[in-house]
Amino acid sequence: MKFVTLVNFTKQGFKTIEQSPGRAEVFAKHAAKSGLEISEILWLNGRIDGLIVFDAPDRETASAAMLQLSKSGFVKTETLSAFDAQDMRQ
Repeated sequence: MKFVTLVNFTKQGFKTIEQSPGRAEVFAKHAAKSGLEISEILWLNGRIDGLIVFDAPDRETASAAMLQLSKSGFVKTETLSAFDAQDMRQ
């Protein structure tokens, strides 16, 4: 299953924003161990601070990983199911 997570920094996250790429690397390693395949982690300008594109075996696995990320206190997340053209045809 495909997912997109919108990421916004918390106050704590903004205070240590220079450490964000390192935290993303650590997150990606932990996420892979829990069954996620991360396609991209992007930082954005605008209303949303970041974007994570990934595949997970199921919604529960995706939710658990994003809850763990939010638990860090550096970001708040909103995860959306994503569908490509083949998914939509089905």
